[in-house]
Amino acid sequence: MKQKTALVLSGGAARGAFQLGVWQALLEMDIPIDIITGTSIGAVNGAMIVMGSYETLFYLWENLGLKQILGINTADDDPYTKIIMSTYAGLAKNFLSAGGSDIHSLLDVAKPFLDEEKIRQSPIDFGLVTVCLTDRKPLTVFTEDIPQGDLLNYILASCSVAPAFKPLKIGDKHYVDGCYHDNLPISLALEKGAEKIIAVDLNAYGKVNKKLLQTTPNLTLIRSHWDLGNSFFFNPQQVRRNARLGYLQTLRALGRQDGQIYSFPAGTAVDLAVSFLVQEDKLPFLTDINPQSFFLNSRPASKTLFYYLRRRLLNKTAKEHMILAWAENAGEIFGLDPLKEYRLEEFDKEILEKAEETVALTLPDSLADLLHQGFPKHFGRPALAKRLAEQIENDPEILENSRWIALAPVFPGELLAALYLQWLKFA
Repeated sequence: MKQKTALVLSGGAARGAFQLGVWQALLEMDIPIDIITGTSIGAVNGAMIVMGSYETLFYLWENLGLKQILGINTADDDPYTKIIMSTYAGLAKNFLSAGGSDIHSLLDVAKPFLDEEKIRQSPIDFGLVTVCLTDRKPLTVFTEDIPQGDLLNYILASCSVAPAFKPLKIGDKHYVDGCYHDNLPISLALEKGAEKIIAVDLNAYGKVNKKLLQTTPNLTLIRSHWDLGNSFFFNPQQVRRNARLGYLQTLRALGRQDGQIYSFPAGTAVDLAVSFLVQEDKLPFLTDINPQSFFLNSRPASKTLFYYLRRRLLNKTAKEHMILAWAENAGEIFGLDPLKEYRLEEFDKEILEKAEETVALTLPDSLADLLHQGFPKHFGRPALAKRLAEQIENDPEILENSRWIALAPVFPGELLAALYLQWLKFA
């Protein structure tokens, strides 16, 4: 008997475009979804996915705007800071004058795209989360639990995040956003019989059951390492960026591509691990990816770097993926584009080019002096990474110096990037 697969979508307002990219990847991989549960914008996206029209959802996201939803007078080409300041000023004004913005403005935008009968007739089970203020308790419901004609209202209720929006009245009761109870409703999917779960977390405000993330079997977590932007910043460029990030993250999470925060062809992690092991005799400071390897005479420093890398792993935790995460950390330090798909050779070449363009930081005599100079805000992470790499190249034994060992817990990313630059020169 076929296992039921659930797609669980968290809330996060404008960040929800990330879930658009997730759906694009699932469609390409032809992964069938039997259950969808969502909170807030996850409920809106979930309803659209149940209806089955990716083009319609993409069009909806491309045309979402602050003017329609929040009634705030800004232009798309206004500076980002001006838009954000105007947004929060408008939200504050609406709250003080009317108890919040009117959530019906979102319904006016979404209603032409949402068809209650199509959602009800779909073979996909659809559930959502809201909170009833009148009863002072959460409400978790599936389509069949909602009275005919009220489905869109309940979807809207799930989005009524206070104090940005006024509570939504349905019948004689008032409802607010489901994020206050469960912003990532995995438990709702489990109650419906889900045996495999793809959970998409937008890292937004709201309550998440972290224990379920750790204990639920057959769960794939899709979460962006990269900043998805302000939750109330609806902008076509940001929509396309977040959708692209969601698409690539899903391919990586489900094994179509290698990488944690950058995208590589499947098999890249193993190839890099093999190359690393073959070349390890050329690297006196680095013998293997394990808690004792980075500094031969400093187990505490080595463990610090090891656990820094391990914390970056999601879904894929084998040693070869930790080695690739080491490379990705260097890419992040030197500002490589997360929207691209790379081959490792191209990725490494770009890191070296970026490092070559970087002006190295002059290191002071002590770690205290380095911190006092205002790093990293003033000098930047690439500058320190390059300087550390130059020091290692000139004197590999410097890694056994107590001053250098002290850098590991303070600047682990920069030190790992420096080590990767040296690996590239040796390999």
